[in-house]
Amino acid sequence: MDVRTLKNQIDDWVKKQLSYVDKSALIARKKPKIIHDSVHGTHLFWPWEMAVIDTPIIQRLRFISQVDLLSLVFPSANHTRFDHTIGVTAMAERVGRSLMGRKEYKRILNEQHIRELRMAAILHDCGHGFMSHLSEHIYKPLMKEVLEKEPFVDKRPHEVLSFLIVTSPAFKKFFNEVVEKGFETTYELNRVARMIIGKTQPKEAFLGQIINGPFDCDKLDYLVRDAKFTGLRIGVDLDRILHTMHLRIEAGRTELVIDISGAPSLEQLYFGKMMLNSVVYHHHKLRAVERMFESIIRLIQDDEKIDLDGIKFKTPVDFLRFMDHDVLARVPCRSDLIKDKITQLINRRLYKRALVICTNSVTPETRWYLQDLRTAVDYEDRKEDLQNLIYEKARARGVTCPKTDIWLDILPAPSFRDASWAYIREPSPDPPKKYNYTPLREFFPFDKWVSAFNEHKWRGYVFCPPDEHIRKKIHEAAKEALGIRPGLKFNDQSFIMCKFSET
Repeated sequence: MDVRTLKNQIDDWVKKQLSYVDKSALIARKKPKIIHDSVHGTHLFWPWEMAVIDTPIIQRLRFISQVDLLSLVFPSANHTRFDHTIGVTAMAERVGRSLMGRKEYKRILNEQHIRELRMAAILHDCGHGFMSHLSEHIYKPLMKEVLEKEPFVDKRPHEVLSFLIVTSPAFKKFFNEVVEKGFETTYELNRVARMIIGKTQPKEAFLGQIINGPFDCDKLDYLVRDAKFTGLRIGVDLDRILHTMHLRIEAGRTELVIDISGAPSLEQLYFGKMMLNSVVYHHHKLRAVERMFESIIRLIQDDEKIDLDGIKFKTPVDFLRFMDHDVLARVPCRSDLIKDKITQLINRRLYKRALVICTNSVTPETRWYLQDLRTAVDYEDRKEDLQNLIYEKARARGVTCPKTDIWLDILPAPSFRDASWAYIREPSPDPPKKYNYTPLREFFPFDKWVSAFNEHKWRGYVFCPPDEHIRKKIHEAAKEALGIRPGLKFNDQSFIMCKFSET
């Protein structure tokens, strides 16, 4: 899909969403609203901010889970994208005020910037489809051409959709009529959109980094929030990080840095991200649930006789048309197969492991092939070829379950790519230079963390329906297929770690 086509589809979707809005009622609100957040406490939102929050574009986030189907694994993890949006807005205000409160930055930061940071935070996740990153993983290949164009290179698909929503003619018209004219406020909406993708002008680079950067408000919220609602105890000193944030002003560029005194707190933050990946995001049950849900969407995409309320999920915008409960309701879909799969999800009759792939489950001489397998996640067609090979080997063993019920699940190791352009500020021993700026990677052993994760924590899986007889056949089929390509040889642990009944 090209950028122009996607822009037009986004604009049509925005028009429909805003057609339900009573603009005069939004403008009539004259008092700010207080919202209490379970992570960051009580926060005030201005009437014009509430006018945006009360549109269907943002309200739909109340019904989109922050971490897709995580509550099937961690029961208290029922927090939503809306909760997260409120939290990021609170953090954006705190970061902006903290910087503006310092003498040396008073001429750089003003109230206009604070307003726009808050608005960018409110809108930063408006491009998420149902089940958050799970649906994003499914529609990402549909945006391949778009993601290769500037300013979207290296950006996540939902960030691009959020940017296109905010810059769409329909949204700009609404924003001008309701927010700017209705409340007599001024915004640079294009700058707000640029903050969402972290691509502001060089002299305002720090504004984009506050919303989308190495230690942005998005991370400062979701890491703490996800830990809280999954029960994982990670310590992040948010106050310390806020108080040690500074600006680096060099060669016409102003960017966000952190003082050396805040480095330990920042290390806590990144180590917390590593822990969440290990314990939560890479949990085998969550991954089984995600593949099971993905099989539902793939069936709808591939079978001409199946749709969901007339939608085939052939474009990224199709994923904006539904919220979580729409897809989990069995009524809109005419397919008994889909209804049965959704029933199994709701009743937690989930896929199980047929094969575990890790350093402990393969022979020492073939471990180096694991890295080759991990890179398959970056090439969807390659991963699909491996999955097809497993299916063929399973069929040869008499397995009759549908192709969409056998999944090779490969995830990359946690990424610290954004840490490559983050800097620590230290006092300079060479006057008149006041500070030296050292890349974050030279302070924290990110590469060692990832290496240790790959060695001891990383797992790949083959998932299938829970029937024991089928699982054992697929276990053998997967070992044979992955022995051909990429050449892995498995030991007894690959069977034992699947927890078949006799083990």
